[in-house]
Amino acid sequence: MRATGCTGYEVAAALREAFDIHVELATHATMVLILGLGQSPDDLDRFAHDFEAVVRRISRPGAAVALVRAPGALENEVVVPPREAFLGVADAVAVDDAVGRVSAESIAGYPPGIPALLPGERITTELVAYLRELKVSGARLHGASDPLFETICVLRS
Repeated sequence: MRATGCTGYEVAAALREAFDIHVELATHATMVLILGLGQSPDDLDRFAHDFEAVVRRISRPGAAVALVRAPGALENEVVVPPREAFLGVADAVAVDDAVGRVSAESIAGYPPGIPALLPGERITTELVAYLRELKVSGARLHGASDPLFETICVLRS
């Protein structure tokens, strides 16, 4: 998807809106489609045409920027055992105010669905930036108490 200048989320949304085509999974850089065994060649030709039409309509010059972090960039410090943090008394605070605090929730950008933050881990500036990038690019923040990612639940100090 990057060569289109768009994200997989944008192309998937455009396919859904224009042709009622629902992709199985879209990411920042890819899309996955599921085809049935009985899918006819005509259906595949129609999809190829629809896909080309959407990309031609929404593509932008340049390539979409990859959301890549250096290995270890999101290694979180476990401060409190996860169960204790998950069941502890928590407050919802503004995301920027949560930096340095201990998470009381689990958040995974979906896709890929791998948790970036777990209960009991210290919230870092890098983590907040990563989750914001995912959100802005169209990912769903699975497990986040606030789907808009304006607040986050942290253990009460």
